[in-house]
Amino acid sequence: MKIETIIRNLVPSVTNMRLVIPCALVLIMNLCSCTTTMQMVSLPDQSKTIDDPEKCRVYIINSQDPAIPQSPNIYDGKQLIGHFGGGDNYLCWERPPGEMLISSPYIYESEWHSFFLAKPTFVRCFAKKGERIYFVFYRQLCFVNQEYGSSQLKTAKPPILQLPK
Repeated sequence: MKIETIIRNLVPSVTNMRLVIPCALVLIMNLCSCTTTMQMVSLPDQSKTIDDPEKCRVYIINSQDPAIPQSPNIYDGKQLIGHFGGGDNYLCWERPPGEMLISSPYIYESEWHSFFLAKPTFVRCFAKKGERIYFVFYRQLCFVNQEYGSSQLKTAKPPILQLPK
């Protein structure tokens, strides 16, 4: 085989590699990129058990399914609390004691994708003043005991605050 033939055969491969490598890098970056966990209400001081003893503290810890790029919005009643990005993170806020309805919509949609959760999620519970309530989110909200919730919280990252102006 002549050198010219070998070079001619290599040139298309090099040209293809010039296209394949950047495309592969973009694909990898998109697959690895995670949205950020955002909280729309003030985040209590995490060094304290509770900021206001007349209120209760709610934690929702994300155990994100890797197949879902972003969890839906989380609501306390009609108030938007925030939404999760990828990875283990949490939302935390304080609210008046009493009955509460924590929910996340059945369908999540963004400009890039749309998907259904396993089940619509509405959790109704009663909180006493000074109490800490824990939920874990994995495709749906699940109420968990304080021991399990606080152990999951140790490895979770806090949200980024995006308070309304």
